[in-house]
Amino acid sequence: MGEMEERLLAAVEKLAEKVEKVGLIQEKLEVMDKKLEKQGERLDQVQAKVDLSLESLGQVLQEQIHVMQAVKRTVPATLVIPTRTMEATSSVTREQPQGYP
Repeated sequence: MGEMEERLLAAVEKLAEKVEKVGLIQEKLEVMDKKLEKQGERLDQVQAKVDLSLESLGQVLQEQIHVMQAVKRTVPATLVIPTRTMEATSSVTREQPQGYP
């Protein structure tokens, strides 16, 4: 009977160790769960800000399109920019002072 009790006691001790390890794992999982909840809340906040930003950018884009269309209706189609050539400059800038080579 003594041998049976020793084996039973050893099995109960192993079981107690396993239960203790399961308890530690449970605690770690609870900590991880809390962290995950906080990260989820932060992600929700970031998502809301991103949604607002995208909505604002869409509104800005629409405003730019309206402005561009209004400008196209009011500005002439071709815009001529004069270029400055040597012939167009005054003779004063092309001539060197007398007495200098």
